[in-house]
Amino acid sequence: MSAGYLHACGVRSDHTLWCWGSNWYGALGDGTTTERSVPTRVGTAATWASVTAGWSRTCAIQTDGTLWCWGFNTWGQVGDGTTAHRQLPTRIGTATDWVAASAGKSHTCGVRAGGTLWCWGYNVDGRVGDGTTTNRYQPVQAGVAADWASVTAADRHTCGLRQDHTLWCWGYNAQGQVGTDEADELWSPVRVGTATDWASVSTGGLHTCAIDVDAALWCWGNNGNSQLGVGRGAGGPLPRQVVEGATAWKAVAAEQAATCAIDVDAALWCWGYNLEEGYGDWVSTDWVLPLRLDTTTTWTTIDYGNGFLCMIDTQGALWGWGTNGYGQLGDGAPTARRSTPVRVG
Repeated sequence: MSAGYLHACGVRSDHTLWCWGSNWYGALGDGTTTERSVPTRVGTAATWASVTAGWSRTCAIQTDGTLWCWGFNTWGQVGDGTTAHRQLPTRIGTATDWVAASAGKSHTCGVRAGGTLWCWGYNVDGRVGDGTTTNRYQPVQAGVAADWASVTAADRHTCGLRQDHTLWCWGYNAQGQVGTDEADELWSPVRVGTATDWASVSTGGLHTCAIDVDAALWCWGNNGNSQLGVGRGAGGPLPRQVVEGATAWKAVAAEQAATCAIDVDAALWCWGYNLEEGYGDWVSTDWVLPLRLDTTTTWTTIDYGNGFLCMIDTQGALWGWGTNGYGQLGDGAPTARRSTPVRVG
């Protein structure tokens, strides 16, 4: 399951792929640009393994290791060597060893089975990570390392974990979201601190959050809306531990100016910008510290779109929450927002 800017997609246990919400530029992959308020199947293939949704764009990996992308393509972020928008899944290159992909706002990254990292798309601030600011219309390798484990692409920066549990980031860094005060732009991967115990990472608009192997949660970058979870005050490039709310975490999702996370007891917590009062307490001010939401449900997976959440509960059901003007919650009833979780489909 993945939440994009105004749409979302998910792979079911039978390996079919479904998308819903805004269909600008063909982001849903159904061959049209028609908005869908309920999950709509992408083609007839039942061989999908994973999916990632970005800004009016989607990429997915099939079980044979091939990578497919579609949607908005002005800067080559689809990766097929053109700038033509694609309304149907389009295969990217000839490789059959893709294991992970992440679609950011206007660039895309992926990891191949040999541990190499590849990115493409808009590159004005070095977010592609190839040491240049040249837009790339096909995948190019980011650095020479061959031990990457995962990657996450945001609006203007990118972070990745290597197999030795070190964390590396690059791209736009004016708020310290890359994890260093070295420069406002980093065109190649730069290591975040010296820790060798990172387990997962999520990139927001101007901040980054990561969980270490001991289940501690850390955030850094911009804190203008208290999205770091450490109270009010200035942010910066140094990771700061989130100690309010839960003490151990298993999943985190960073958005433009807010963050949500699931603790090891499967409870959901959010903090930062309470977009359009969308998440249940009807308070329009920022949540300065982690606030537990929906205490009746337990959760396993979470992803943050543009003002909306997609979540999977411990029973395997998919839910949406937040803004819904384009049907991105998938409940069949587009409305301004949902202040409580609604079942998708």
